[in-house]
Amino acid sequence: MGLKEKEVMRLIEATNKMKNDFKGKDQEKRWRPITVSLSLQDSLNRLAKYELDSIRKKLEIKNASSLKKAELIQLLVKEIPASLEKIGKRLDKERYSLLTELVRNGGRLIAPNLETRQFNYFLENGILFTGTFEGERVLVMPQEIVDAFSKIEDTRLQPIILRNTEWIKLTQGALYYFGSLRLAQLVEIVESKLGEELAVREYLSVIEDAISYYKEVKLDEKGFYYPKVLDPEQVQREHKSRSTIGYYPFSKVQLLTAGEVGFVDRNESFKRFVDYLDDTFEMTREEAGFIVEELMYATKNGKAPQELLAYLQTRVSFDRIDSLRAAMDRIIDLMNQTREWFLKGYTSEELSALEQKSLQPLPSKVIDIHTKKKVGRNDPCTCGSEKKYKKCCGR
Repeated sequence: MGLKEKEVMRLIEATNKMKNDFKGKDQEKRWRPITVSLSLQDSLNRLAKYELDSIRKKLEIKNASSLKKAELIQLLVKEIPASLEKIGKRLDKERYSLLTELVRNGGRLIAPNLETRQFNYFLENGILFTGTFEGERVLVMPQEIVDAFSKIEDTRLQPIILRNTEWIKLTQGALYYFGSLRLAQLVEIVESKLGEELAVREYLSVIEDAISYYKEVKLDEKGFYYPKVLDPEQVQREHKSRSTIGYYPFSKVQLLTAGEVGFVDRNESFKRFVDYLDDTFEMTREEAGFIVEELMYATKNGKAPQELLAYLQTRVSFDRIDSLRAAMDRIIDLMNQTREWFLKGYTSEELSALEQKSLQPLPSKVIDIHTKKKVGRNDPCTCGSEKKYKKCCGR
């Protein structure tokens, strides 16, 4: 190893050490000792000024950026309880259930197994605080929040919670299967499953709030997309190139199921591939499942069979050519049965069958019905996809 390579390795090690040290300090701060009977003011006093500013921004409190820490705490003590109903109207069943359980337990609960961002979500709303009490990690809801939350009428809020839950899951499910969608496309799909028109501004507020908690959706100026999509704009271009084909008609139940956090479409080809890896190589079914999941997402991102095989070869060793052929057979089987983002949620087999059904066999020279001219195999395709005829409708 040369001097330059050693310097790079030392830099990487130092960076990783800094990250681990920061993470350790963050965990130490998050779970420092706490009293379970806390007032809202005492809870806020535990936070740094930047954390208080995060709450202020989350609650959209205006004209308070210049306040000192003590002044800001006094303001938040008034504003947080007053904001509870507004916060409640953005919740889904999972988050609402956690809050109601805390209320029933008098504001104290053994900390559930949540991600760091999910603890931060509640902290940034100023309603839950973390710490260690009598050797156990706990969530604490200040008494003022318990009292204010108890006064919110459950019968009035419940229909909103159920509506939000459907909105969030349908959105996450649609993006799981279609990859990337503009707002208008997403709204149209969700409306078609609900059978009613969306209040778009309210819908956006609920989805953006859910993104900060679940991280199952990404959002930028071009639209919404699933986190594992490598190039959202390319997905949308591929959708546009297939303008004559609608999005795959998933049922409401299918999208709600795919909208569950951590959902993976483990179809029969997926299971066959896991069985093959489990039977052929020394690995657990969990390890095999992870590999096949990565291959599935590579397929969804439009990667070629050779690229999937190259990835597989980084995870397992093939000592015979027939083993390599068997692996490629499994790859092709998986690719044919995977619902692809580029194909608007269809598998390649389904789309091929759909195209065969709608198109008669075409000769090497066809007539463009608009120009009445012959179209050669190397000419632009008449469907408007901007691809050559031989690589599009002439295949």
